Amino acid sequence: MGRVIRAQRRSHAIFKSHTRLNKAPARLRPLDYAERNGYIRGVVKEIVHDSGRGAPLARVVFRDPYRYKLRTETFIATEGLHTGAFVYAGKKATLSVGNILPVGQLPEGTIICNVEEKVGDRGALARTSGNYATVIGHTPDDNKTRVRLPSGAKKTISGSARATVGIVAGGGRIDKPLLKAGRAYHKFKAKRYNWPRTRGVAMNPVDHPHGGGNHQVRHSTRPTVLLGLTLYYSTSEKLPPLQGTLFLVKKSVLLLPAEPVCCAVPSRSRRHNLVSPNLVPFLFTLYFRCITFHQCQFMVFIRFPIIPVDPLESTLAHQCE
Repeated sequence: MGRVIRAQRRSHAIFKSHTRLNKAPARLRPLDYAERNGYIRGVVKEIVHDSGRGAPLARVVFRDPYRYKLRTETFIATEGLHTGAFVYAGKKATLSVGNILPVGQLPEGTIICNVEEKVGDRGALARTSGNYATVIGHTPDDNKTRVRLPSGAKKTISGSARATVGIVAGGGRIDKPLLKAGRAYHKFKAKRYNWPRTRGVAMNPVDHPHGGGNHQVRHSTRPTVLLGLTLYYSTSEKLPPLQGTLFLVKKSVLLLPAEPVCCAVPSRSRRHNLVSPNLVPFLFTLYFRCITFHQCQFMVFIRFPIIPVDPLESTLAHQCE
C-alpha cells in the first residue's frame, strides 16, 4: 500500500495558517440601521502592516450608535487613504475613495474592492493588494448588481451588498522578483507551510503518482487538434436532416487515424464540427470554399495548422472540386 501523499495530508496541523502575528480580521462594520438607512462617519487612526498579508490595514474609529463608547474597526486600506482621513459608511455616503456603500448605489464603471458576496458577510471579494472589482450593470427590479472580479469572471450579487470604493493599497508588490530563496522562505513562513514545494516527478513512486523512473520526464501527451470542418449557416432556415455518416475526429497531429472515430452530431445546432472519411487524406491543407447542402449555403474551412505542402495536394483539391 502506498504512502499518504501530500494532497491527502493537507488537513493536518502543519499546514494550518500562521496567525500568531495577525493584527485583526479585516472586515467591514457589522451591518446596522445607520448603514442601511443613512451613513456613519469614522476617522482613520493608523495604517498598520499585517504579517502574511500584502495589503496594509487601516484602523478606523467610529462612535457606537447605541452606547457611549468608541468602536475600532480594521479595514483593508484603499489606495490614497491616510491617517486622519474621514471614512463614511452607509447607503447615503458620498462616492469617494475609501467610503463604503451598497453596490446598488454605485454607478456603472465604479472601481470597488472588499466586496460582500452575500449581504452582511463583511467583505469577501477583491481583497488582495492592488486588486479591484468593477461594477458593470444593475437590475433594479431584482435588486441585483453584476460585477467583474479581478479574475475577469462576472458575478451577480445583491444590490444591498456593500463594497469599498477604490482599489486595495499595496499594488505592484509582485512586480519585484524575490530573486533568492531566503526571501521566499520568510514570505511563506508568515503565511503557512507550503514552501519549498517538491515536484512530484522528483519523488519516489511511493510518494507521488508521478514519482519513480530513471529520468525525470514530463508527463504530457503529444499535442492534439480537432480534425474536422466548421460549417456556418448563411440562412436562417432550420437545418434539414443530414444524410450520410458524419464523423468527429480527435487524434494526435503526428498520428493520423486509419479510420475516423465516429461521434454523434447534434442535428439542431447552428454550428457543427464535421469530417467525412474522404477528407481525411488532406485534412492538413487549408481548403476554403462555399458549398450548397440541402439548399443551404455553407462557408467551409478547415481549422488546422498548415504543414509543408503535400505533392498530392493539388490532385486532391482538383478531385474535391
